Amino acid sequence: MKKSQLGGQQKTTSKNIPKETGICIQAKPLSVNELWRGRKWKTKKYEAYEKEIASLLPARKTIQGKFRICIKFLIQNANRIDLDNMIKPLVDIMQKKGYFIDDRNLTHLTAEKEKSNNNLIYILLKEL
Repeated sequence: MKKSQLGGQQKTTSKNIPKETGICIQAKPLSVNELWRGRKWKTKKYEAYEKEIASLLPARKTIQGKFRICIKFLIQNANRIDLDNMIKPLVDIMQKKGYFIDDRNLTHLTAEKEKSNNNLIYILLKEL
């Protein structure tokens, strides 16, 4: 995985605080099935994925309240991985990185996957 790239433009409020941020990171998503050893321990693969994705995500102001996320996974093995299994680890990492206080405040979620020669994750995050 290479570097993070802004995948869109920021919209700002009158206080000049970004309300919506477009993000593109080059990364292969990890399935929920690859996260845990048994029920309590993260796999080494998930721990490495967490560190890598967190390092690729740019810093941003923490969302305190409700928010929405739109995610598009462009992946080489799109027909071999469940879309829903890619979402939770990414949202958890975004919370750990400080993008929002609590993912329980996620009220709208849109996600899609598409076959691609490159592994990319596009994220659109909007405070409501």
